[in-house]
Amino acid sequence: MKIYIILWEFKKSNGACRAVANLANLLADNFDVTIVCTDTLSGKSYYPLNDKINIQHLGIPVAKNFFDKFRRKKELIVKLKDVVENNACVIGTNTTYNLILHKIRNIKRIGCEHINYEALPFIYRLMRRFIYRKLDKVVLLTEVDRKKYKFLRNTCVIPNSYSFKPKKINDYSKKNIIAIGRLTYQKGFDMLVDAAVLLKSKLPDWKVKIVGDGEDKEKLLDKIKENDVSDFISIIPPKIDVVDIYHSASIYVMSSRFEGLPMVLIEAQSCGLPIVSFDCPEGPSEIIHDNIDGYLVEKNNIQALVEKVIYLANDENLRKQFGQNAFIASERYSSDVVKSKWLELILGETK
Repeated sequence: MKIYIILWEFKKSNGACRAVANLANLLADNFDVTIVCTDTLSGKSYYPLNDKINIQHLGIPVAKNFFDKFRRKKELIVKLKDVVENNACVIGTNTTYNLILHKIRNIKRIGCEHINYEALPFIYRLMRRFIYRKLDKVVLLTEVDRKKYKFLRNTCVIPNSYSFKPKKINDYSKKNIIAIGRLTYQKGFDMLVDAAVLLKSKLPDWKVKIVGDGEDKEKLLDKIKENDVSDFISIIPPKIDVVDIYHSASIYVMSSRFEGLPMVLIEAQSCGLPIVSFDCPEGPSEIIHDNIDGYLVEKNNIQALVEKVIYLANDENLRKQFGQNAFIASERYSSDVVKSKWLELILGETK
């Protein structure tokens, strides 16, 4: 069977691209896998891919305004019909793609949602309600999100798999705190800078590193400078091989305003990192076991985030205990576990 995974582009460092690369690699030994990049004309994956996997570019221009979205949608349907073979399985990776899959005949249609239910405008939520019924399956990342799709009978939950499973866990004596992600409003790094202002006097021997790039980079750098914490918190560029970055730290912090199922938290757990995170919708509460392998604090409560980071930073034994629990807990996101769920969904039987 041929598998087509639809993605906007594949050249950047972000959680969605990482999740698609992981999924494609999981399926490549069982299927003929093609990743269809709708927005680009050329380019390779930022993340490592199995040599068997094909990448096809459609080069559809991004919509310039509301009315131009109709042009883009029509062009997308036409080009996908030309590319996709009969009896294939087509996997959409966001709401836009999922909403048009029913227009392509003689295929198995699987829609995936990588973001929490409320993150999109009302009109998209309304279209989901009626059009998603036409899909063979809608794959959600969390059980919490599944409850919000109770108007559908064709949902299932399959989490993202971790990208790697290190053979060792961290050295918890290192006085580094890390956060990884796109430098955007969603990720809440502005609140992490506010937290750094409070942490600096309490943890003078520690450092905070934000790993990422994005449209808010200059704004964040200005805020760091204005608050005189440049010697305590810094922004460093992303790396393809992030294992060393995780292993350089003793605590992972997530300050996001909303999420789907954050790849960075799954990866942090697989490296044995204790996590302090806002309990934002939707993924952190599915990954973190509060007071067992990390801490969940009230969404956007910077003071609460700071208090838990200080508590962990001042207790190396607790960091070690939480980290070892995180390493064990991450096994539920292993490649074998997640792959078996996908094979069961695609083939209709457990492999």
